[in-house]
Amino acid sequence: MFLLTFPFDPSFTGFVDEFRISKTVKTIGEINSRMFTSLNEANDNDSYVNVAYNLDASTLPSTADGPRLNMRGSASFTFSGAFNSGLPQSPISNLAGTTFQDGYYMRMPNKRVPQTGTTGIIRDTIDVLTPETITDLNVFVAINHSAENNIKLTLTSPLGASVDFFANTQLANFAANIVTIFDSDADSILGNDKYINFGPIVKPQFDLDAIFSGTSSKGKWILSINDEAGTDTGFISGWGLQFSNNTSAAMKLECTSLIEGFYNASSNLLTTDTMTYYLRSTVVPYPIIDSAKAFLNSSGLAYPAFTKAQPLTNYFLVLKHRNSLETWSSSIVSFSQFLNQANYNFSDLQTKAFGDNMKQVDASPVRFALFSGDVNRDGTVDATDVSTIDNDASNFVGGYVVTDLTGDNFVDGTDFALADNNASNFVSVIAP
Repeated sequence: MFLLTFPFDPSFTGFVDEFRISKTVKTIGEINSRMFTSLNEANDNDSYVNVAYNLDASTLPSTADGPRLNMRGSASFTFSGAFNSGLPQSPISNLAGTTFQDGYYMRMPNKRVPQTGTTGIIRDTIDVLTPETITDLNVFVAINHSAENNIKLTLTSPLGASVDFFANTQLANFAANIVTIFDSDADSILGNDKYINFGPIVKPQFDLDAIFSGTSSKGKWILSINDEAGTDTGFISGWGLQFSNNTSAAMKLECTSLIEGFYNASSNLLTTDTMTYYLRSTVVPYPIIDSAKAFLNSSGLAYPAFTKAQPLTNYFLVLKHRNSLETWSSSIVSFSQFLNQANYNFSDLQTKAFGDNMKQVDASPVRFALFSGDVNRDGTVDATDVSTIDNDASNFVGGYVVTDLTGDNFVDGTDFALADNNASNFVSVIAP
């Protein structure tokens, strides 16, 4: 038997959403997935958890392994489903059984509203790297403010289209919090003095889908919070975007890379093809953690999605193409917390490859590409590769074959010359 004193600082007088003791180590991704979700009996299905909690003032489940927690001093648990005027709340209320927030691009800005004084506009930005045609758009906000009826919320797309989705609506008894999802398909409609909280889902002031459907998700999305009246302040702890009702958010990488024989310096365009991307541990012996295949567009841009990677974890990025030399990143790649995004551009600097192991293929603009010619993918371009290409060229082989180093679906002297030149220069993989 032991006594756990929490919070450890006896001067703490804030509010606790939930407290859990786990038998297993939680990954950052697992912790993030519950950051804005209220935990209760209906959605706590983790059989590995030994938990002692009083969640949002809900009844402690009879199956829990621990006692009800008693807080020191004047600290208490938040409860968004009660008349708690002015109390801060972060978890969304009673959204058990849904995939929130798995499919969201999220941010935790923790900004004062307004930035200074008691009136004014603050803005926060989510930069979405991957393009997706939007069919539905939902917005989550977690704003604590002592006068929610003084707040106007506006969302602006990367193309500049804007919509006011919340404007000066008052909760019953001035409950002072906007912690909810704005969904144009929701049943509940905004209105003064109708609810003690706006959660978990409510229709926006104006239709989000009508404004943003059919446009691309890629780019900078701006949330503007306008505190229109004085004497009151608050803060935004988090907000997020869900596109097309996605129920999961894989780790998305925006990566630019070029392939020596496939790149045309005259047009500055790449013959399109697929690339395989590997995430390797930065710890010897650098095991593969995850992999994904994606399509390179004519600019060399691709968006591979990873399912095993974790946010805030360092990886080497390794590229493998059907007939190019395996190339490692010189810098680590790390996916951002909540947004689950990262980007890496191999093409603009030779030093982006480990050991500077790329070839300059253009002087204006300056561009670098993966070496071509490792047909048998043994990590070096040598006589064996050259001989294989020469044999296929002699037999007029065509189609999608590994010996086609230019992507024109035909094996000829140009392919042979590329491989022969790299073999003469003893080109091979350089890795940590």
